[in-house]
Amino acid sequence: MDGYSCSIVDWISICESVCGDGIRIKKYEGCDDGNIINGDGCSDDCLYMESDFNCYSKVDYHSELPSELLNFEYDTFCEKKSKDIESMSKTSTAFT
Repeated sequence: MDGYSCSIVDWISICESVCGDGIRIKKYEGCDDGNIINGDGCSDDCLYMESDFNCYSKVDYHSELPSELLNFEYDTFCEKKSKDIESMSKTSTAFT
């Protein structure tokens, strides 16, 4: 499944979200801008959005299934906060 790395340990499948792939798994990641570099809006561990940045996603997927693992955003990116909020694309969804 995109956004996860899975392995089998003792016949049990274990999956973890992948930081830096541009897919934000809402249950585990505060942001995911497609890399693991600090100072560009999303922390290198994908746990929090850095101050003075806004992060956005172009696609927000929410499953009707009960699993929170299927609620994610992709095509995510961050940009420095500016006084000109109109610079953001109207097709993007902001998250906090």
